[in-house]
Amino acid sequence: MTTLYDILGLEPDAPPQKIQAIYRLRSRSAYPRRPGEGSPILQQQLNEAYRILRNPDLRADYNARMGLPLHPRSLRPGSAVYTEVKINNASAPQTVSHTFARQEPCPRCWGEGCNRCAQKGHTQETVSLDVEIPPFVSEILIEGSGKQSEPGGRRGDLIIYIIRC
Repeated sequence: MTTLYDILGLEPDAPPQKIQAIYRLRSRSAYPRRPGEGSPILQQQLNEAYRILRNPDLRADYNARMGLPLHPRSLRPGSAVYTEVKINNASAPQTVSHTFARQEPCPRCWGEGCNRCAQKGHTQETVSLDVEIPPFVSEILIEGSGKQSEPGGRRGDLIIYIIRC
């Protein structure tokens, strides 16, 4: 039996943010823009699946009837980003401007691949931070500046290794 989750191509415990993103992505290809294009039947199925799954009460009722998990999972936590900074071997505290790159999950397709992310499912972001480096420290942890695993989820940490020249 095909479930509403199968129609959208989602797992039954998908978070609400993912349901909305995947509905929009799938709907773009199914919507009939010109005669002979798209799939009106698939568009109708997508609309009905989204109508039920976006509403928490309707979704809980549907899941209970189908014997599926009653509650969506929470967003996955992010992961750490590791980088290094080279500084003079000074024993005084220093503030340096540090730029690094991190990959961000595409909020439009949730890793499925779309035009916005060049079919990769993620985008590259350049981040600049001013980092206070105390003397005699070889590693700095900056909480919440790392990578997201899912759009809207909690970021991992940024770990900076200090290389003294």
